[in-house]
Amino acid sequence: MYIFSGWRWTHWILLAAGVVYLASYFGLMSHAEETINWLISRPGIRDAIRPSLDREDALFVLLSFLVLTVPAIFIAVVLLGFVFAVLTGTVAPVGRMLGLPEWILQILVGAVLLIAAYVRIDLWLPWILWAVGLVTSAWVIASS
Repeated sequence: MYIFSGWRWTHWILLAAGVVYLASYFGLMSHAEETINWLISRPGIRDAIRPSLDREDALFVLLSFLVLTVPAIFIAVVLLGFVFAVLTGTVAPVGRMLGLPEWILQILVGAVLLIAAYVRIDLWLPWILWAVGLVTSAWVIASS
């Protein structure tokens, strides 16, 4: 019997990539083309990507995305951690007064942050869809 617990994160990424490849090979991901066309046809993407965009510009967009995504995600995670720590520290005296353990306060603060992100989805979701659509259209141009 093979044990999966000894796998590193690279093994899991390769397994996921293999599963996605096999699913696309057997036609289980037939809606992917519809999703790509929907992302490319969004109004902000049609204005950002010109039909005259050549392959070099598309490759530059893809390279910029690959290089700048990692620091941007790192900064976002650090900022979210900072906000989480500040909110937990702010609520901690009230929790101590009520006799609650700190881990319950952390779960409550995390739930409040998730609910706030869901309530304000109109602020961040269009930006994410725009970025994904831009990268998708650059990928389609570069691969054609």
